[in-house]
Amino acid sequence: MRGWFGRDAELAALTELCERARVAAVVGPPGIGKSALAHAWLAARADLGLDTAIVALADATAEDLEARIAAAGAPAAIVLDDADRVAAQAVAIGARLAAAGARVVVTARRLPAIEHRLELGPLALAHAAEQRSPAAAMFAALADSDDPAIEDLVARLEGVPLAIALAAARASVLPPAELAARLDEPFAVLRRPGEPRTNSLAGAIAWSWTALEPWVQRALAQLAVFAGAFEVATAEAIVAVGPDGSLLDALGVLREHALVQPAWPGAFRMLAMIRAYARDRGEPTMVANAVARHAAWMASRGRQHGDRYAATGDPEARAWLARALPDLDLAAQGAGAAAIEAALAADRLRAQAQPSPARVAQLDRAVGLAERTGDAALCARALDARAGAHLALGGFAPSIADRQRALALVGDGDDALAARLHLGLALAALATGELDGAHAALTAGLAAADRAGDRTARGRLGAALALHATLREDHAGARA
Repeated sequence: MRGWFGRDAELAALTELCERARVAAVVGPPGIGKSALAHAWLAARADLGLDTAIVALADATAEDLEARIAAAGAPAAIVLDDADRVAAQAVAIGARLAAAGARVVVTARRLPAIEHRLELGPLALAHAAEQRSPAAAMFAALADSDDPAIEDLVARLEGVPLAIALAAARASVLPPAELAARLDEPFAVLRRPGEPRTNSLAGAIAWSWTALEPWVQRALAQLAVFAGAFEVATAEAIVAVGPDGSLLDALGVLREHALVQPAWPGAFRMLAMIRAYARDRGEPTMVANAVARHAAWMASRGRQHGDRYAATGDPEARAWLARALPDLDLAAQGAGAAAIEAALAADRLRAQAQPSPARVAQLDRAVGLAERTGDAALCARALDARAGAHLALGGFAPSIADRQRALALVGDGDDALAARLHLGLALAALATGELDGAHAALTAGLAAADRAGDRTARGRLGAALALHATLREDHAGARA
């Protein structure tokens, strides 16, 4: 088993925990492979000649728990598997068994009250040219396939072992590329006959969903509108929890049930399969309202950070945009001004970081949408973003045309944007040797920056003016 399921490091960590503490827990979200890891640990103990036992506790109750475990006898190594419903009692009994000399592993989705635990994540997706990722190796072994599309498929499955196993069960019917194409409806594809909790992706998640109180379910359904990791402060602006608890309370419960995982301090992430399930089960109007709040929030924050990044190159603004790209892209799929603002924030970052004709094409769409809104300021911002993409690709003429048109739309209404537009015009003119045109743009830009009180824009325009003077061999002007 260890040859293909990619858990050698985790198995070593679990073994070390059990040697040190004698009782340990393996925890993690649905379908992540907790039982498989515990069984591999137990198999290694059996290879050493030790007596071993597995006690399945998925349907156990507090009343029959003691009898079930006692029926296993007194093995040297024991796994108390799927102990979610009786986690606290299972840990207590495990401690007694450990005190009597056994080594014990408890598996559960919920985090039991135990010091020594291993939190399991997805199988690794990283791979080299000549070596499969652990996630792809698992699929290849189960499906007996060496299709090159496997890596793309397991990436769509996020390296979740249950999802990989269920996809592999379809491999005799569909090749990996076609399986991946059907994952927009994952729960229709990732299932097979048998007990739903272990033979259906939806069934595995449902088991955790039904363990949540209704107000926590509502919070989870709304958190599922995020496409990527989310900061707690952002989620508080989008999720309406109700009178039964706060979002912090809900996140605490969801963390306990391993339905969200830490992303960075003050932020969490959720597996895509859990997001899809929660959105499907959420009340439609509630989810739609959360989607609208998400789009408005991402558009507003995206504009703030996008404008700051465009004006100053601020690394903190760029870092925010980079983290928020999945959610900006999601917000951009909507309609109206919020969608355009989100698209501009995302595409400005991409156009400057990775300029390409495809980025220009994306901004073409944003310009078209902005034009249809009739909002002159929004259209000017869209033209400015597209002009930046043209300039990065050396398209000086279209860049100049876009910014001249944007200036005509802005008029006297936004001096900060006008200063930025004039700077872009000047840079394009300098690149093409149009020094008179560059000087006129820089002079107009400095005046706009002064009216706006924008010292950063004035500094950048001043630096461009110095370059202009150097090109004219006006060294005194350049020094000034």
